[in-house]
Amino acid sequence: MAAMHYTQQILIVDDNARMTDSIETLLQSCGYQTLAVNDPDSAVELISTGKYELVLLDLHLPGKTGFEIMEKANSGHRRMEFIIITGDQATDAAITALRKGAFDYLHKPFEPEELVKRVGNALNQVRLKSDREAAKAALQKAHGELEQKVNERTAILQSTNKRLSTEIDNRLRVEQQLRASQKQYSTLIDNSPDIIYMLDQEGNFKFVGGAVESLIEFQPDELVGRHYSSIFRPADLPKVSYRFNERRTGIRSTREFEISIPARRPFPRANGNGASIFEL
Repeated sequence: MAAMHYTQQILIVDDNARMTDSIETLLQSCGYQTLAVNDPDSAVELISTGKYELVLLDLHLPGKTGFEIMEKANSGHRRMEFIIITGDQATDAAITALRKGAFDYLHKPFEPEELVKRVGNALNQVRLKSDREAAKAALQKAHGELEQKVNERTAILQSTNKRLSTEIDNRLRVEQQLRASQKQYSTLIDNSPDIIYMLDQEGNFKFVGGAVESLIEFQPDELVGRHYSSIFRPADLPKVSYRFNERRTGIRSTREFEISIPARRPFPRANGNGASIFEL
């Protein structure tokens, strides 16, 4: 926090010019900036400027009391302290002054050292008030900045959550469509009158479906992982291999190709050797 600059300006108000002159001389010798006035109206006008940190105020002034001047100053919310100077020896006036907001009071006559001490204490109080107000203002500023950042981050999070929610909804919709498509595809495969298969790069079955069980009496799981050559007769493998490789890697020049596959039992369309005839 930057160091606060204190002007340490003191206003001296007393209808006794000799008293104000002596106080002013004493305080100026201590390095304070002072101004002395002897009438209450001038005091009220100067106090209203807010320029003075401390007012040494005589309680009994012509036309106004020191309490009335304090009330006017307090109504303007001026940040200053008052030391009441009174010739009354009774404690009632001092107690009233403190209740009305005076920082301290002095009974006339007083020792110069005592006045300097009380002035120093009052100015320290002013500094503490200034520091507290500055710290409060800094804290409020920091709180405002933090609140602004929180609001900005909250807006970003809300926007991100909305975007993520939209993405999740879109993905769920796509997954539902995919599941529906897969279900439809599975239904088509399950109800196909043909054998539907897929081979990997090595020629092994990686998917078998359709009417494989009803046509050649193999369960699909029995064929998955096996090489396609395992279901054909050895004598047919050369032409079967040619046709499979041709259809998988090149232009499908072969339009129709029938081959017999040995079944576990003869089928109505079996040849004389008990093998079913299929078109690949």
